[in-house]
Amino acid sequence: MKSKIMWTLSLVAALFLGFSANAGSGKTISKPVTHAADAQNLPEDSVVYMQGTLTQNLGDEMYIFTDASGNIDVEIDDSLMQGQNFTPNMEVIITATVDKDGNVTSLDVAEIEFVNSKQMSSAN
Repeated sequence: MKSKIMWTLSLVAALFLGFSANAGSGKTISKPVTHAADAQNLPEDSVVYMQGTLTQNLGDEMYIFTDASGNIDVEIDDSLMQGQNFTPNMEVIITATVDKDGNVTSLDVAEIEFVNSKQMSSAN
């Protein structure tokens, strides 16, 4: 329950502060960007803003997110994909929270923007 409350508060803070990108295929995040390698070492429930690619669909709403620093597993609810067919190297911008399960770190995506499609989704 505590984790759910912290996640909700983090999401509200992220949405309140705003998440923006420039139009066109060269979009960038206007918030401090966390890299995949850095996210591995952040505490649980930390909010991260990242830009990179979804390189592999692992099934069951799990994907591999890749940026210049490395890879990290991300969970993206089907509702956030909103009909997007996964193709390797989909460029995305995500807002997510860090999820720790023992020694394994992954990200729970709350908001995603498909850079080339100009479509943004967020959790309700």
